Amino acid sequence: MELRHLRYFVTLAEQLHFGRAAELLNIVQPALSMQIKALEEELGVALFERAHRRVSLTDAGRLFLPEAERTLAQAAQARHVARLAALGTVGRVRLGFTSGAAHSGELAALARDLREKAPELLIEPLECHPAELLDLLGRDDLDLGIGLIWRETVPEGVALRALSSRPAQVALPEGDPLAARATVSVADLEGRPFIGYRGPGDVEGVALTRGVLGFSPEISCVAENPATAVCLAGAGFGVAIVHGALGAGAPGVVLREIADGAMALEINLLWRAGSERGRRLAALHGPS
Repeated sequence: MELRHLRYFVTLAEQLHFGRAAELLNIVQPALSMQIKALEEELGVALFERAHRRVSLTDAGRLFLPEAERTLAQAAQARHVARLAALGTVGRVRLGFTSGAAHSGELAALARDLREKAPELLIEPLECHPAELLDLLGRDDLDLGIGLIWRETVPEGVALRALSSRPAQVALPEGDPLAARATVSVADLEGRPFIGYRGPGDVEGVALTRGVLGFSPEISCVAENPATAVCLAGAGFGVAIVHGALGAGAPGVVLREIADGAMALEINLLWRAGSERGRRLAALHGPS
């Protein structure tokens, strides 16, 4: 039994007229009659009664009709799912993100786009350190990543697209002499104790701060994420480099833009190079 046999049967059952059914199916009437007869012979029952140029369903035909309709509907759904899978717009999405992406609002924008454009996706978020995110993407343990990632640290096996770039800011405790200024310079920050960011391969937590400022600062303590670093700055443990989207910071803290000489902080969308699904998922969030 083939799907076309079921489609012919359902169309004839709806029309109860061989001529009209054949026209809708775009086949000649004798061919439709032969296909229906072949289906009845395969099933071993008569599905239609043919008398005095009238066609009606037999009891077997009436019972067979909803089963045939369900089978055709399931086949259509299977085709739909297969096509979505080929486009990468169905199933589980392992989405890695850094705290910087979350604070910037870019994570929320990405999730919103994925849900609106591919509602059948199941997004599984995983917070990662930037180095961990790159490692997981390279090992195909993530489908998509979004984070505050330096292009210089991205390996060849990972593709990326910039989503936004903002000047770095420094978190200062209230009462700090630099807090009275609208902006600060890199030179203003030399010799200041900094709060670093701990991560894989960076036990001292100096990599991000050094990359932004262009010099290796004194690290007074380390934090796991920008929100904690801001709180530590407010508690007087040092100053911290943060993304401009962190907003008002925390009580007892002011944020000031580093106006000259500092590297901007870029939020990037990332996927494994060569992954067609990753590329298609990335394309759902703006141009690829």
